[in-house]
Amino acid sequence: MPKRVSATNEGGRTASARVALGALVLLGVSSIAGAARAEPKRATVPAGGGLDAVEIEVDATAGVLRTRRCKALPCGAKRFEEIKLGLGPDRVDPSAIDVRVVAIGEGRSAAIVRVPDRQRKDLAYEAVIAGHADAPVFAGLTGFTAGSEGDRSGTVVLTYDRDASTRFVMVADVREDTRICGQAATPLGARGLDARSMQLRGATLHRLPKKTRDEAARVVAVGRDDATPPLARLLGASGASAPHAARLTDGDPATVWSEARPGDGHGEFVTTRTSSDVPIHALRVVIAPPEPAADGAAPRTLYVATDAATFHVTLPEDAWRKPGRAYDIPLPEPVRTTCVAVVLDEAYANGKAAPVVSIAEMYAVSRFDAEGASLDDVAAALAGERAEEAAGVLKRAGERGLEAVLGAWPKLDARGRALAVDVAAAAGDCAGRGGELLSRALAEADREVRKRAVGRLERCGKGASAALAAAVRSPDEAIRAAAAPLLASVAPSAALAPLSDALGGGGAPTRRAVRAALTRAAASASRGDLLALLSQPERAASARVELLRALGPRLADLRPEADAALAELLRTSPDMATRYLLAQPLARLAAAPDATPGAMRRLADFVRNDPDWPVRARAVELAGPIRALAPAVLAATTDKEPRVREAALRALAGVPGERGTPAAARAALAKDPWTFVRLAAVDALGASGDTSPLALALEDAAPRVRGAAADALGRARAGAYAPALVARATDTREDPDVRASAARALGEMCAPSAIDPLTALARGAAAPADAGAARVAFAAIDGLAALAPRDLDRRLAPLRDPHAPHPVRAAAARALARAAAAGGRCGK
Repeated sequence: MPKRVSATNEGGRTASARVALGALVLLGVSSIAGAARAEPKRATVPAGGGLDAVEIEVDATAGVLRTRRCKALPCGAKRFEEIKLGLGPDRVDPSAIDVRVVAIGEGRSAAIVRVPDRQRKDLAYEAVIAGHADAPVFAGLTGFTAGSEGDRSGTVVLTYDRDASTRFVMVADVREDTRICGQAATPLGARGLDARSMQLRGATLHRLPKKTRDEAARVVAVGRDDATPPLARLLGASGASAPHAARLTDGDPATVWSEARPGDGHGEFVTTRTSSDVPIHALRVVIAPPEPAADGAAPRTLYVATDAATFHVTLPEDAWRKPGRAYDIPLPEPVRTTCVAVVLDEAYANGKAAPVVSIAEMYAVSRFDAEGASLDDVAAALAGERAEEAAGVLKRAGERGLEAVLGAWPKLDARGRALAVDVAAAAGDCAGRGGELLSRALAEADREVRKRAVGRLERCGKGASAALAAAVRSPDEAIRAAAAPLLASVAPSAALAPLSDALGGGGAPTRRAVRAALTRAAASASRGDLLALLSQPERAASARVELLRALGPRLADLRPEADAALAELLRTSPDMATRYLLAQPLARLAAAPDATPGAMRRLADFVRNDPDWPVRARAVELAGPIRALAPAVLAATTDKEPRVREAALRALAGVPGERGTPAAARAALAKDPWTFVRLAAVDALGASGDTSPLALALEDAAPRVRGAAADALGRARAGAYAPALVARATDTREDPDVRASAARALGEMCAPSAIDPLTALARGAAAPADAGAARVAFAAIDGLAALAPRDLDRRLAPLRDPHAPHPVRAAAARALARAAAAGGRCGK
């Protein structure tokens, strides 16, 4: 076995463990030009103990370390050996270079060279040089030199007091993810410079500085016969100085973590991660497993390190002789920390030269871990003052914690349910009980609860499909309606079956949500998958109707099967509500570029012959954009039911260029007794560009028709009718809404002859006779803004007077701004 060096740092002085991380202080930063003029840093290592003397130069300008060895100083003209520093001159500050010579025992000395990196304070070039050979004992970059942030690793050079006159020199590894709580870096795999062989050999050292150990609070562990673990595993091993750290927190007392080092293993450690949202009241350790190994041993003392405090723990008995026994480590006060490390100290060696000091299990104890407490009690606390702490425990209780939260859900308030969602989100996936809880939260009234649940399910993506599918099949309509669109979004292929199964059930909002979700999921589905849905004969008629409606955008891709499905439903003489709903998928098929005559014929038959006017009206609306069905829509303008006639005229208004529209609209405007039909006729005429009949509409008996006619003339910019509109706007006997429409229309059609009349009307806003007059005045202001005469500011000046009512001044200001933005649209 190789000889080892022991460094315990018991000399009473602070160890100069110059770990390159966080301990670097630059003594000054010089310019590159200054570096070019800098003299090399020089030092000498005296001869002694049978070793030669060494002269050392660190040349920042050349970027090299030079050494030469000789029997006695000075070395004279002997040639220097050169080693590149590994740092360019621009990264070296000559004033920060440090060369120290330390006594290492046996009458021998060594030099420690440190060249900090001026760009990265956690890096340096370091070398350990002695007179036994031309090559350094160690040379290279130190600090975190490899890996990515959070997972970096590297090497450090350390020195510790051996006695009053000599020091240990060590080289150790460091890992960013393996360190004792509160330390920037913890040395691992240390190798000490053996003063006799002048080689680096395995070494043990205490990873806690002596000052930290001296100041640690003293506590004594208390044995307990009951080794029942706490309600939740709050600790998770994250790294250790010896392998198998996970065994310490795996929940199985039969597995052990051992220090795996010669000697008593003092200084070896395991670091665990926890969450600061749960204060730790005590730690519980099981030292010996049920069947302890013969060479095993229990610690006599150990240290517990947290983010901000360290505790010295004494075990009251040799726990290796008490298999399975647990020990509570009480803390002086609850500790909030993200990290808990256990560091071995003394051991119950029992005469063993190299005892294998071990610990089977370590738990953190919260204040919920009272005698007889259960996770149901913790879940109930989500509605109380300790809600955050309860959530922290439940997050780490696995499926048992989720079961408890689901049981408590009905009694939780909004805050408690939001925390419950956080518990489910912490489960790591959206399957099982966690997914069930998240799905239930989708239907919550509280916005924050819903937001958290949706966010987590969206992050799970396809992993949430099983939970969301179960929610879509839930008897709870609110959950079903909330889960349907999310399932279609995150897993459209998995959504087809559950969504199609849920079609047609529940109230109108639920049916609408499920249908819309299926439409979305179907958008990316294959033709084969959609045909499989259409071909299920066991589906109820109402569900088949809903399916055809949901597949509407894809129906053209599903012919001839979709045609056949529609024809089959229609052969059963469906009721009026079903025919009304089927009109939409019929129109989808009829609107396809290569629509079949059958689809056209069925929709036209709905328009002409359906016995119920709501179906005819709906069919007319849908048939309007289909050019081939224009004759049927034109014929519907004379349907016996006024709502069908209205629907036909509005459908024609949406089809520019349809030749038959003007005649049909003129006839309706002249003869139809229903005001809403004549209103639709006005819109159709305005859209067709046939404005001559609109002048007659200005004489209609219904004010709404007269107002609509004024609006249509304005949109058409039919300036020939400006005098008629001026007459309407200024007629005090006319309905105020008609007058207001006429005033705005005059501005829209850019009628210069209306500027003076509109000015007179607008100024009436300062003191209107009544509410109707005020509406007319404000409309006149809008008309003037559209006309934008060059002297608009003068015309509106009375309305901008400081004594004018605020709404009037605001309207005038808006009019001026609008006129300026229009840039003289009317050319006046």
